[in-house]
Amino acid sequence: MIPIWTRPTSQDELAIGLGVAFLALYLVYHAFSGLAKFGSYGTIRPIYFTLLAVHVFMAFVVAALVPVTFYNAMKQRFETHKRFARVTCRSGSSSRLPASSRMLWRSPLSDER
Repeated sequence: MIPIWTRPTSQDELAIGLGVAFLALYLVYHAFSGLAKFGSYGTIRPIYFTLLAVHVFMAFVVAALVPVTFYNAMKQRFETHKRFARVTCRSGSSSRLPASSRMLWRSPLSDER
């Protein structure tokens, strides 16, 4: 029997489903919306494109890591799942939340203190 706190919950599955739906809608929208041009010049232009490049790269990294992490949890490979989850959570949007916000999302059964 798998302890209840180690099994993926319906909330995990809902989060994955909503993420997949968002990604699909995002890709469809940008496929048909045409080219967007950056309308400013000067110092902000290279800063903007640097941030955009980092954002796109991290989006690809997270999009690749989330399914692998979830798959390992579903197959009950918890050691592998934990290794990927540490990287996935730090790469995703939760790592950009203030520490107080992350505390609110942490499970009371989490072994991470």
